[in-house]
Amino acid sequence: MFAIFLVGCAPLSYEKPQTVTGSLVIDGRPLKSGQVRLVEGDNPSCNNAAMSAPVTDGQFELRRNVEHGRLAVVVQQDALCILEGKTWVKAWHNVYGPASPTLVFSCTKQGQGMWVCLGNDMETHFK
Repeated sequence: MFAIFLVGCAPLSYEKPQTVTGSLVIDGRPLKSGQVRLVEGDNPSCNNAAMSAPVTDGQFELRRNVEHGRLAVVVQQDALCILEGKTWVKAWHNVYGPASPTLVFSCTKQGQGMWVCLGNDMETHFK
């Protein structure tokens, strides 16, 4: 009889780098300047401290580490928030996994506080 016992100390997940980039468009033109936040969690609030980046000529970029599972898919729960005046607006929120090495956003403003965003071709919009 032959038996194999696997005993290890390897963690069930590990971190990999992810680059988050995006473009913001208003009335067919890139947003000249602004601020975005990337918030994690199942019910993310844009007012929570989060990763943020400036928007310059409609473009932004963030870098972070995301968790990957060794034996199962680790689910990501993210929201993209955009600063409008003094108010943070949730423009995109999705649950997905596994996380890809890049997360690319394309967002268009449709009205006051209303953005339509694609994040790696996953669309969400809020009123």
